[in-house]
Amino acid sequence: MKQMFQYYYVIISWLHSIKIDKVCFFYLPDVPDFGKEFTYIKLGKKEDISNPNGYSVIFEAELPYNLSKYNEYFMDYSGLYALYKNNLVKQDYLLLIHYDTKILHKKWVEIIKSRVTKYNVVFSTWPIDKERAEICKWVYERIDNMFLQTHKKTFLSFLKANKLDKIPNSSQFACHREMFLRLMEFLMPMYDYILTRTDLSYRYAHVLERAWGLFFALEGYKKVSVIKDSHTQDNSKRYAQNVIDFPILSTALEQNVTTFLELFKDQKQDIVTYKQ
Repeated sequence: MKQMFQYYYVIISWLHSIKIDKVCFFYLPDVPDFGKEFTYIKLGKKEDISNPNGYSVIFEAELPYNLSKYNEYFMDYSGLYALYKNNLVKQDYLLLIHYDTKILHKKWVEIIKSRVTKYNVVFSTWPIDKERAEICKWVYERIDNMFLQTHKKTFLSFLKANKLDKIPNSSQFACHREMFLRLMEFLMPMYDYILTRTDLSYRYAHVLERAWGLFFALEGYKKVSVIKDSHTQDNSKRYAQNVIDFPILSTALEQNVTTFLELFKDQKQDIVTYKQ
């Protein structure tokens, strides 16, 4: 018994020694409650908030570098931009969650900390062949061209070359600080590209989401299902309608096309348009 107690003491001490910035993004006036160890970043415009617990809150709009006025186009990714450009990640590791995160395990932070020293930690993945919403069609019609402009290769070519058939699909994650910096170096050209567009819309956040997922698919990750996005594709009515009725990645590989747009040009399908 004494030996077991000593073992657990060593493990607990080790977990406490892991230095990790815990960050939560939120949009609504009510500050979420994941504990005082988190820093809460209010995205978008500055407004009066309800903060009964007196938690540490940062307003994106008050930071020297911010995309708060473009938040509706970048969504959570304006928050990533703010973290990066303002050098807000100070500890060895970063854990990022959202205001509407559902906690699935009471020891979720400890579990994440035990994994993040070895892996990039993500919480959900999505097979590329199983895209389900009209917005996804919009994304795949454009993402290859964007990658040609920003990364000199199509998104599809990254998938082909690395034999990737699924990617993480939520901007919640945990990783080493250096990996976060590399992620942002990968994404930054896309921010610049999006800001030049005349067709700005919230859909560009979904393009960034897939670019984010591609980065971690290329770098490697560990899926740790201790939290859940409240609006992931597999449980949301908004994504329930199957409007892409063919496997886009498998078809792209079979036809050996260079861009996803080549697939959609000849697809005659009823598209359901969802309102934001």
